[in-house]
Amino acid sequence: MKKNLLLILGVVVLGTSLLHGVEQDGVIKEGEYDIRYLFQEGTMKVYVKVEPPLISIGIEASTKGWVGIGFEPVSVMDQADMVIAWVDSGGKPHALDCFSTGLFGPHPPDTDLGGTNDLVAFGGREEGGNTVVEFKRPLRTSDSYDKPIDPSKPLNLIWAYGETDNFDDMHMAAGSAEIDLGTGKATEKRGGRFLLLHILFMSAAVVLMSTGVSIARFFRKKTWWLKVHRGLGILAALSTGVGLGSIVLFVEYTGGKHFSVPHTWVGIMAVIGAFFVPILGQAFLKLKWKKQQLRFFHRWGGRVTVSLMGIAALMGLRLLGVI
Repeated sequence: MKKNLLLILGVVVLGTSLLHGVEQDGVIKEGEYDIRYLFQEGTMKVYVKVEPPLISIGIEASTKGWVGIGFEPVSVMDQADMVIAWVDSGGKPHALDCFSTGLFGPHPPDTDLGGTNDLVAFGGREEGGNTVVEFKRPLRTSDSYDKPIDPSKPLNLIWAYGETDNFDDMHMAAGSAEIDLGTGKATEKRGGRFLLLHILFMSAAVVLMSTGVSIARFFRKKTWWLKVHRGLGILAALSTGVGLGSIVLFVEYTGGKHFSVPHTWVGIMAVIGAFFVPILGQAFLKLKWKKQQLRFFHRWGGRVTVSLMGIAALMGLRLLGVI
């Protein structure tokens, strides 16, 4: 009897929240939400209203494509409790309760992983080049793929939006922040630029080191080969240094963990090789002892380093979902 009364009471509370709380209609009205957060100069707006035992969230983004939000990632996107939504060409809204299984995805629906869809209600519409999505979910669920939301504690948030309705396509903007549901304050974490720098400088290092190795192997009869070979090796070392520093800053800004995936271990070995290969080359030219050994380690060190760089690059592209 007591269990039945508790069940009825829960249904009444839930029904009352649905009737008198935020309406998930894709229209964010003045005063409908208690808190508004602005990200990336206002191109991404997140609205929140806590209605125990539920929470209502509204998203307005400068796109006609998909929008996504995630809660409490362990590192970058890994293990984030996510909601991804879009409005199709016919004006029908769609929303998925998802979970990210890696640093950069994938993020399949909870139901594909054996969990449940815990979105109580959702709605959305496109207007004036913007997509507006609203959804309601419990603060706590019994699904292991949902993160509990405690309004009294800071909440780590990630967000993104894309150009198309296909949420597997690369985002056009993304970010992360720590928000306080009590005070309405948000601390935006701007780490994306460092990831871009990491990709650019590490790509440059691969090209520079590969070119240097090729010149030493195929152009030794040219009078200029040694000077160019040495210069490319030094530039490759400097480029890997900047690339390493950039990814360290990216992980720090996004609250991630260092050396959490094999890509980082292969990458650090490539960085070490990029620094030591030019040193071995200089030692071979300047020193008079053990020249054959120094030449051997310099030559093969360069080849191994280029191989490690290539493997690290492929693993990085895999993490990004490019391959």
